[in-house]
Amino acid sequence: MRSTLGSCVARTIALSTTFALAAAAQTARGTTSAMHIKIAAVGDGPMATAMKAQQAEWRGVTTSVANRGRVDIVEGAQPPLMQQGDYMLFEGTDAIVVKPAEKSFVLLQSAQLGGRAMLGGLQITLNNAVAKLDTLGPGETIDGRPTQHYRLSATYEMTMAAAGGGPPITTRQTSDYWIAAIPDFPATPFNKTTAQDTRTAGPMAELAEKLAAATAGLPRGGVVVRQLTSTRITMSGMAAGTDNTTEISDIKKADVDLDRLVLPSGFTQRTLPGLPPVDSTSSAAVEKWRTRPKP
Repeated sequence: MRSTLGSCVARTIALSTTFALAAAAQTARGTTSAMHIKIAAVGDGPMATAMKAQQAEWRGVTTSVANRGRVDIVEGAQPPLMQQGDYMLFEGTDAIVVKPAEKSFVLLQSAQLGGRAMLGGLQITLNNAVAKLDTLGPGETIDGRPTQHYRLSATYEMTMAAAGGGPPITTRQTSDYWIAAIPDFPATPFNKTTAQDTRTAGPMAELAEKLAAATAGLPRGGVVVRQLTSTRITMSGMAAGTDNTTEISDIKKADVDLDRLVLPSGFTQRTLPGLPPVDSTSSAAVEKWRTRPKP
């Protein structure tokens, strides 16, 4: 009897150990933080009316392990991309928006978001692209962390026409970065600087190269805890734009469930209105999100 009881106890302990190890394998040490995004339209006239459609404000909670992360929208929205209850998975320059209520997801591919010479039948041409980075010294203390202040300025002219010509659209964009030295915290799609190894094709290639060269002067390993990007667009005497503010706070270490950083099975893919159809490479791109990240 004692031998049988001992064997049962041993098996129970072994099973408990196995379950504990399995559970431990699903978690890894990572980080959590709070995020606040606000997009405000500025200007008057028809162009400003169009800009107002981009206005949005939301708050989210970010969890990340290594380079993979997740932003859960807990308040507000950024239509049509994300609503409260949705979340975004991100890794490097790749991202995917998951909509649990619809059991669907939207793959954000670089080919969908830019870099094409044709857009809705319009020929796009870029001219006079300029980008520069200014180092402004110590910034304010944000969320208890000292920061360094940098400013990236870019201007370019764009023409869009079915058969050449058309009024030029001049865009001036200024991005202020407050960067804190925080180790092991990945940049999100909302506060990342231009990646130096990004290769953009099409009419935006020249601008992308100049932005990459300018941002090479930013510190490696720093976290953009606050970013203010002001965009001003001028066309045919009209002017309008947006002010985008991103703030990250309450950064702390935490144990992260790796399954929360994976696309759930059974969700169907869809595209957003106004974006090109998903290309033939999307199937392979989606598979990455079905696999747990390696800590």
